[in-house]
Amino acid sequence: MNHFNSSRSIRGFSLIELMIVLAIVALLASVGYPAYQESIQKSRRADAKIALVKAAASEERWFTTNNAYTSNATNIGGALSPEGFYDVTVTAGTLAYTLTVTANGVQLDDTDCRTLAITQTGLKSSTDSAGAASTECW
Repeated sequence: MNHFNSSRSIRGFSLIELMIVLAIVALLASVGYPAYQESIQKSRRADAKIALVKAAASEERWFTTNNAYTSNATNIGGALSPEGFYDVTVTAGTLAYTLTVTANGVQLDDTDCRTLAITQTGLKSSTDSAGAASTECW
């Protein structure tokens, strides 16, 4: 029996099979891409935390030298986070400070954690895009 001369010819994919594969790929992409974007936003929050910790350490060094905290972000390392996804602001008095990072640019899409803050006592807080307290940022 010769299997090479069968009456059935070898064919490629049919149009229906191709459309089913494309539909599956589109479904996976529609579910996967938003999850990927959320993951990217969460990883960028590390930029905010790094900025706050560095600024807090700089504030303490400033206090040691000047016997007061500074309200000038330039004095403690700058007004942007290391990767630039957050703006750093300082509210300081002689014996107290609050450091706040606010999302900017593409990170504004992160509606869960728009701002993060830390005080001289180490109290951490955060807010979402509506200004309500958010507990999932730290």
